[in-house]
Amino acid sequence: MSNIMQKFRLFILPLIALVVIGTAIPAQAQSTVTPYEIHIGYQNNGVWLYLKSQGILEKRFGPNVKITWALFPAGPQLLEAMNAGAIDVGNTGETPPVFAQAAGTPLKYVAVLSGNGAGQAILVPENSPLKTVADLKGKKVAFNKASSAHLMVVKALRKFGIDYGDIIPVFLAPPDARAAFQGGSIDAWVIWDPFRAAAIKELNARTLVEGQNVSPTKSYVEAPLRSLQHMKMRCVPLSKKYRKAPSGSVPISTPMRPLSPRKVA
Repeated sequence: MSNIMQKFRLFILPLIALVVIGTAIPAQAQSTVTPYEIHIGYQNNGVWLYLKSQGILEKRFGPNVKITWALFPAGPQLLEAMNAGAIDVGNTGETPPVFAQAAGTPLKYVAVLSGNGAGQAILVPENSPLKTVADLKGKKVAFNKASSAHLMVVKALRKFGIDYGDIIPVFLAPPDARAAFQGGSIDAWVIWDPFRAAAIKELNARTLVEGQNVSPTKSYVEAPLRSLQHMKMRCVPLSKKYRKAPSGSVPISTPMRPLSPRKVA
């Protein structure tokens, strides 16, 4: 088991209250051969990835409930699928639902998870002449539009006294941004883990600024209105006891708090 996963299980996981779907499963689903199906959208990081890898929800609901997982490269794509009816619930950063709601997607916020911004960064190639965020003036900066990286760009520029109009935004999904970064067609890439960690390890990318040095972050569990007509959400704490992380470690998250489901049009 990697050191990251060990730290996650020992020090981070007990702080997180998992949002679990259920309790309003139709009665006929309990007695029929065909299982009731819940479609969950997730990204290649965070709590939902852990839930999937450990089969926690499958164990929680048993054989009469089928959990179907769909992987997305970023939050905007996840919410597009939710709006199209492909998934019933998902987890994104704080930026994607704002753009989704502006486009008319009816969402309900179910829970919020606060973090310190770690795991996200503005990267430049190893031999780039860029040394600070201020050097991004006039440069091509790639990020997934409407993602948490989009918000980090705005906040980082503001913090270092740069106008958004001073950079050249290049809207690319993570896989395309990596290819552009590797090919040298962009000057900087704003990205989150595991893409960030992979770029540093495999492409020798250099960090201009880390997310925790820009601002705290939040992520949300969202569900479309139609899903909540058939299911209700409840919060199941993994542990009621809080454990302190060892000295020198970076606090990644604080407890997930359930929200009163509400429509934000």
